[in-house]
Formats: sequence, C-alpha cells, structure tokens
Amino acid sequence: MSATKGEVILYRNTIIDAMFFSTSNGYTENSEDVFSSNEPYLVSVSSSWDEKESPVFSSTNEFSKKNFLFNLGLDTNSEIKISNIKKTKTGRVKSIMINQKEFTSNEIRKAFSLRSTSFSIEQTNEKIIFHVNGFGHGVGMSQYGANGMAKAGYKYQDILKHYYKDCDIKKIN
Repeated sequence: MSATKGEVILYRNTIIDAMFFSTSNGYTENSEDVFSSNEPYLVSVSSSWDEKESPVFSSTNEFSKKNFLFNLGLDTNSEIKISNIKKTKTGRVKSIMINQKEFTSNEIRKAFSLRSTSFSIEQTNEKIIFHVNGFGHGVGMSQYGANGMAKAGYKYQDILKHYYKDCDIKKIN
C-alpha cells in the first residue's frame, strides 16, 4: 500500500520485532512469558475484538486417557492426576503438573496440537478435553483484534500503537 510505503515502527529509534499472531484470548501476552526476551514494547494489552471477529477464537481437543498419557510419554496404565496449574496474568497456562511431572504450556500445546496456551482441562471417565481460547503465541499484534479495531474505525497508526507500546511510526527514505 502506497500510504505506508517506507514506514517503520520504532522503539527508542530502533526498528522493532513486530511480532503478531492470529487470535488472542482477550489479551495479548508479555514477551517474557512466552519467549526468552523481555521487549518493553511487547507487553500485554486488551484485545476485546477477537472473540467477535475470529472464527478460531474457541476450540476443543479431545483425547482418550490412554492417548493423553502416551502423548506425554507417561505410563498409559496409570491414573491421571493434574495439579499445580500456573498461569500468566492473562490466563494462559505457564506450567502444569501431570502425574508428578511438570510440563511447560508449550510442551502441552505441541503434544496435543492446541491452538494456544490459553486452555483449561476437563477430565471425564473416558476422556481428557482441552477447552482452548485464542490461536497463536499471543505476543504482539492480534490479527483478528487489529481487524476488529479497523472495522470499529481505528486508523492503522492507532492500531499499531495499541499493540506495540510506546512505539513511533516513522517514514524512512
């Protein structure tokens, strides 16, 4: 688009790593809660547009108890004990204890192909059910949130400044 040609997003006169993802759970995540870096412009902000805008806001993944244990490399004949669920301020799972073994949320997300680390676990007699909100790592700009803001009349500069805190948009040659 010619209107934005040559524009960059800067934090303290340095081009940012403009991370983005599909759909938030209602909030974006602090960079240090997902990655090893702590970027001051990648901080949690509200993104209330996602639930209405995104067709992938909620999802459910079901597994037999045997497959659940198998995917985690645990004894498939044991009972399942889920405990010590630690969450970030935005409600995403940070870590969880399953049968006395601690797993990071990313390990769980990968093992069960979950769309997000914003999940709850339901245990029935037969199954383990993940109820998931959002899609992606949650850091930076939510694409569906940004789309919702645009539909509500926000300009692109306002959208970028909402998702990338304390940043400036500058034209370069």
